[in-house]
Amino acid sequence: MHEAVRRPDILRMARKPLLLTIISLTHSHYVKLPDTRVKLYEEIVDFLLDRWESIKFNDKDSNKTEWNKLLQDAQRQTDDIKKVLSELAFEAYDQIPQNDKAPTAYISLSALLEKLRLLHPKKSYDWADAIVQMIKLRAGLLLEDKDHSFRFPHRTFDEYLAARHLCTLDDITFIKKAVALADKGVVWMAEGMV
Repeated sequence: MHEAVRRPDILRMARKPLLLTIISLTHSHYVKLPDTRVKLYEEIVDFLLDRWESIKFNDKDSNKTEWNKLLQDAQRQTDDIKKVLSELAFEAYDQIPQNDKAPTAYISLSALLEKLRLLHPKKSYDWADAIVQMIKLRAGLLLEDKDHSFRFPHRTFDEYLAARHLCTLDDITFIKKAVALADKGVVWMAEGMV
């Protein structure tokens, strides 16, 4: 960990207590931190969604966790949830005025439930709500505000997930959206995630 914190990209992240804690947990689980911020955020999100609950409940196989039971019920994978979170992060982050210093973008409960329920074979709102509760209570990747809107623990999670969504678009759509974002002066496009 001492070596990793000397890296300029990790050092910037490690100045924030929450990110330092998550980086430390990820480092202890994976032993070596990835070489890029993108890969680090990918591993952090995977760790929080998929592995954190199994570690907390000492389930080495990760197949007995509530998270895995919910995913199996819908015949889904964690990547399906990450795709939805990425799309929602992109939509929410795109709505923040670029001169706004808000710490994170906000996602409404209704938007979360609506997108997540589409992953379930029966389009179940109960299943979607259970997924939201797991992400909020057990993974800590979503924080709920008093008005029932959600945000990620840090703006860099918004940036990573929004950029992740942008990269999944076909070439023409990617170019159009990237140009539109650059014209707006989107901050995370300038800072980059690599």
